[in-house]
Amino acid sequence: MNESQSENGAAPEQGTPMMVAGAMAGGLTAYLFHALGGRGLGADAYAPIGVMWTGAFIIITVLYLPLEQWVTREVTERRNPLSGGLGLVLVVTGVAVAAAAVATGWTLPPLTEQVVTHMWQMVLLIVGYGCFWIGKGVLQGRGRYGRVGWMLSAEGLVRLAVLGVVLATGGGAVGLGWAMVAAPWVVFLFGFWRGRRLDHPSAAGRIFVQHYVVGAAAAHVLVAAAPLAVTYMGGTAAQVSMVFIVFVLFRAPLTLMYSLQGRVLPPLVRMVGRGEGESLRKLGGRLWMGSLGLASLAALLGYLVGPEAVKLLMGSDFVPSSLVTALVAGGTAMAAGVQLLAQILVAGSRTGRLATAWVSGLAAAGLVTWLSPSGPVVAVATGFCAGEAVALLVVGRMVLSRSTLGPSGITVPSGDDRNAGRG
Repeated sequence: MNESQSENGAAPEQGTPMMVAGAMAGGLTAYLFHALGGRGLGADAYAPIGVMWTGAFIIITVLYLPLEQWVTREVTERRNPLSGGLGLVLVVTGVAVAAAAVATGWTLPPLTEQVVTHMWQMVLLIVGYGCFWIGKGVLQGRGRYGRVGWMLSAEGLVRLAVLGVVLATGGGAVGLGWAMVAAPWVVFLFGFWRGRRLDHPSAAGRIFVQHYVVGAAAAHVLVAAAPLAVTYMGGTAAQVSMVFIVFVLFRAPLTLMYSLQGRVLPPLVRMVGRGEGESLRKLGGRLWMGSLGLASLAALLGYLVGPEAVKLLMGSDFVPSSLVTALVAGGTAMAAGVQLLAQILVAGSRTGRLATAWVSGLAAAGLVTWLSPSGPVVAVATGFCAGEAVALLVVGRMVLSRSTLGPSGITVPSGDDRNAGRG
């Protein structure tokens, strides 16, 4: 079966290995970017890049990830997300650009004098990733998984290539910022707008996206805001860089999940359409237990080899304690489990319940961090791990509950969830 057949409703499989390979290549090139950039600039000079990457990650995953999942879901159901939903896309993009400008102006002045330049870089970066995530959603909904894999690879390779030029010419943090800007625009090499036109208009799923954005905001502040929290709690520039690097390195399971969830979602959408609620609950139970087991293993490995792994990749300036790497490794593995389980709720348009799980996790993280007697680095790591544990517990119970998934599929939603997907 080729990829073009998938646009006629079949379930393609050929592109899946390339999508996995592309996701892994994208993650590896991101690590190399941080390793080479961090070693080339040093912990203090690299701090602006760490803060920019953190801000961009939060904005993209909070605003564009829900948009991408909505686009994937709409195209899977053979609706055109840009026919009826263009206003929603423009609003989300505008909010993302404004957030990028504000975040840059607020966070970078203590770290660099090039705030205006970095602000323009962030704006261009965010616009580029808006196109990138929408294009990714369209290709996933059409089953063009191989093309998505090549796109993920190209994104990382372009960033790495520009980085090489910057380091060779002494471009510093500003040059690394332009390397980040260049990466997402590769989306236009992959013709996501081509193929069979979808003439059936889509409802602009405001409620779907609004609920998802609320939940994603909580989820990704929990996952990615650690460097900002350390800054707020009085950490040094070197501590900020160290925490940023540790969270990025041990975020591998979650980053991989972001890249591959578009492969998971379309089959789940079809299961919901066929009313397979019992099968979805059984699948959710297996995923929940597997996530707990993998998180325990990740925490153990983080404790035993985490500091040495960071030292090997980044040098001695960025080495954390074993406790910190254990907490971060275990927490990010749980976050990946939450994101995977979330696909079942997203498939059924139950993003309101998903938001509840993530907000609960963020509240727990804030409380634990505030009560911790430790310094900023350990306190933030402890709060992060506790918050992810709460989010995994809550979302797992939701997926297993018959009030969420009835015996023959998604039950009739209550409250605002009833309007998910409607304009």
